[in-house]
Amino acid sequence: DNMKDELKKTSYRPFPKVIRKRPANNREWIELAKRVQKSIKNQEAYLEKEEKQQNNYYSGRSILQFS
Repeated sequence: DNMKDELKKTSYRPFPKVIRKRPANNREWIELAKRVQKSIKNQEAYLEKEEKQQNNYYSGRSILQFS
């Protein structure tokens, strides 16, 4: 259940929807968990990259303003 809440919180979606149907057995749950972990990792990497770009943008601008 926690996992589902995590997914709901993140409105960001360049990835295909992870959950299509309720897993029928343990093996499917494990597969699903792996996919969720992977998409969360990708998402974190993506957000980190975005943040770096923003920081670069702003630091570049402040240099221009003060020079």
